[in-house]
Amino acid sequence: MDERRNFTRVLFRGEAEIRWEDKVVRGELNNLSLRGMLVASPEPCSPGTPVGVQIQLTGSTSEVFIRLVGKVVRRQGAELAVEFTGMDLDSFILMKNVIVYNSDSEDKVIEEFNSYMKLRAHHEN
Repeated sequence: MDERRNFTRVLFRGEAEIRWEDKVVRGELNNLSLRGMLVASPEPCSPGTPVGVQIQLTGSTSEVFIRLVGKVVRRQGAELAVEFTGMDLDSFILMKNVIVYNSDSEDKVIEEFNSYMKLRAHHEN
């Protein structure tokens, strides 16, 4: 199985803060998956650049953040495609819930995640 397989990508509007080198840029999220995101960025960033990402989720009573690390895999005009390379467990659970809530098929998202985790475990052994 190819580790770069596609994951369910959902349309998701929100704000993401992207950090690289000495820059901190806020951009509008366009879509999101367990594996990456597409975000409008007012600053260009070269493919291969490692980035820190913080996605703000605003609820009726609180603000919550998903914190990730990743790398820019491509630039499309004013948008950056970021592949996630790591996140803590709390951020992962929040991300999974956002994607499941915004997708057409919770079962498909859970199946993709389980397949990915089995593949990762196999590669780590």
